[in-house]
Amino acid sequence: MSAFEGVLGTLDGSFASSYNFTVPAGGVPAGNHLMIGLFLNSTAANLNSVTDSRGNTYVIDNDFVGTFVAVHLYSVSARIATALLENDTITFTLSQVEGIAATLLEFSAMATSAFFDQFAEAHVTFSTSHSSGLTPQTAQADEVCVGFHVWDDEVQTWTPHASYTEDNERTAQGQRCVTQHKIVAATGQYESNGTTSASVASENIVATYKGATADVILPHTWRTHYT
Repeated sequence: MSAFEGVLGTLDGSFASSYNFTVPAGGVPAGNHLMIGLFLNSTAANLNSVTDSRGNTYVIDNDFVGTFVAVHLYSVSARIATALLENDTITFTLSQVEGIAATLLEFSAMATSAFFDQFAEAHVTFSTSHSSGLTPQTAQADEVCVGFHVWDDEVQTWTPHASYTEDNERTAQGQRCVTQHKIVAATGQYESNGTTSASVASENIVATYKGATADVILPHTWRTHYT
């Protein structure tokens, strides 16, 4: 079963085209996964790549350009094949000089390949209820849902849906953002949702990732042939 190892950290920055996140003490063991929710503070800016000092591969699973909030949201993930050590760096390269806000979550017991599964996204205009909308049907029972939400008010606070754990909420780049997750044990269509303390416009995404059960190999069935 997938397991949440914690928030590896956050990255906030303004007016650069490249940002480095420094890996904290304890690092990230080989075999664990990072799931990253981030936004760029402009709909015109793009995330070109994510790399690290150990050569691990990061994949941009999906992106979403805001309508009611002028941001560009991303879900990024990586299987850490080579362990990250304290003071290693994870580098985010943008298409232009722009502000960034990223939250990095660490999970264990995830599928070793093809672990990204489904995605959903939604704009919400001036409401206290916010949702990414429902994903397509997930491929397997054991999955992790990671939600990322951005709204256009630095004051209003977030209450996650009861099924979610809030991992980080903060003000960044003049917006308010939250990252949350849940681990599910049944196939289905999933959303990331919650409420704000007053009506705001928001941009909302959720990505689902397969747990290690995707790696299970069923035993070979031997058959006896008679002639």
